[in-house]
Amino acid sequence: MTVLFSQMTICGVGLIGGSLAQIARAHGLVERIVGLGRTQQNLDVALERGLIDLATRDPAQAAAGADLVVLASPIAAMPQLLAAMVPHLPVDAVITDVGSVKAWVVEKLEPLLGPQMALVAAHPVAGKETTGAAAADPQLFTNRRVIITPSARTTAAALDKVTQLWLATGARVERMAAEVHDQILARVSHLPQVVSSALGAALADEQVAGRFAAAFGAGGLRDTTRLALSSAEMWRDICLTNRDAILEALSLFIASIENFRRAIEGGDADAIEAAFRAGQRIQRHLAPPAAPRRPRPIVAIDGPVGAGKSTVARALARELGFDYLNTGAMYRALALEAQRRGITAEDPQLEQKLAALLRAISLSFEGEKILIDGADVSAAIADPAIGDLASRLSTLRAVRERMVELQRAAAAQGGVVMEGRDIGTVVFPDAEFKFFLDAGVETRAARRFAELQAKGGKTTLAEVTAALRERDQRDCTREIAPLRCADDAIVIDSTYLSVAQVVERLLNEIHRRFRAGSGT
Repeated sequence: MTVLFSQMTICGVGLIGGSLAQIARAHGLVERIVGLGRTQQNLDVALERGLIDLATRDPAQAAAGADLVVLASPIAAMPQLLAAMVPHLPVDAVITDVGSVKAWVVEKLEPLLGPQMALVAAHPVAGKETTGAAAADPQLFTNRRVIITPSARTTAAALDKVTQLWLATGARVERMAAEVHDQILARVSHLPQVVSSALGAALADEQVAGRFAAAFGAGGLRDTTRLALSSAEMWRDICLTNRDAILEALSLFIASIENFRRAIEGGDADAIEAAFRAGQRIQRHLAPPAAPRRPRPIVAIDGPVGAGKSTVARALARELGFDYLNTGAMYRALALEAQRRGITAEDPQLEQKLAALLRAISLSFEGEKILIDGADVSAAIADPAIGDLASRLSTLRAVRERMVELQRAAAAQGGVVMEGRDIGTVVFPDAEFKFFLDAGVETRAARRFAELQAKGGKTTLAEVTAALRERDQRDCTREIAPLRCADDAIVIDSTYLSVAQVVERLLNEIHRRFRAGSGT
């Protein structure tokens, strides 16, 4: 394709900005991509994935040479960000954005532009709950709508180039007035988010007879509260910048809820049925479901130490023809490298030393082997002391965030069986298949002891059992990503089951749901 811009600077290399960068590079639409961000960790991920050529946290440096600026930051931050960049931009730079509110963006950004600069406000109506550069997906915009809202500072040349950029992503581009966009999106995007979050908040801690009501929810509750996982910061800004339109949309919804309430209170069977039938009419206007965002599904297997996750996951991956990704091995490899560098969990400078290690470490897989800087460390990480240090390090936010980024990047295209302790709850909450594998502590200790003995370990069953109990307590009570069963996971107790029997159960469930035409 023809090169549209010499340098695209993306302010906020997250899901949307990162995906756009990935596509622009693949199609040769830009010669150079610069990423501007708030956190070095996310920028490092963007560099590692090849999304950007240069990472910076300095707006002036990001602006230098940029003939296209893509504002993919939280909406409220856009004016201040652009104001810091304008003095350093080329005089004829094009500014665009990806925000979900358009009138406010146009009103605030246009006065900041230089005389020859152009603004092309845009909104890709696409997304998912995962965030950051690790979530960037080249299929994100395929068959999705991108709305462009031309304004007084939109030139024909700039409009044409930005339109071509979005068409290259596989999106359907449409133009409309900014105010019309905001009224429509308040009803079909912003209102559903508020409703989903409100429902989640209402039921999050609701108990009936000492039981959490949400724990008994199935696909319906999961689907209607899925949006509640989205960024609270992003939606705060949307609500503040599109307030009037959202309030109008809320009034529509409240009137509909009141209609249901009156019908139910009055015991009016006809009115209740009519209210439900009225809700069905929306299907006539909805677009067909988007194509799957991943070419193949992800299978998430969580559970405590010794439940058989690794053995089962390997066998299941072979049966499905999927890759096997042992996330626990990634944490143990990090712990091994920390040990080699003399870093202990009690080190008073632990966080500073780990920050350097997290930036420098290079983890990769070769089949089922895990490599540090290209060297196989699979045998070395089997040491129980390494496992204990990995458990301690995994309680640190910086470690968890970096590992999650690496895990998401490794499995972005699907076709993976991943096992760990928070795959279905944190790493891939949208995984198509989720299982929680458990077993009694005595059974798990015996399995772990046999495994260590086979590898030449010198420990006793009592020591392994005590270590497992301590590990369970730490994993279940840690503040960040504690071990827990995802609400929509299928629980399998492997205490009295062989590996073959567990794998058979998982395969039967996967095949059953494939036949039913759904991965949820």
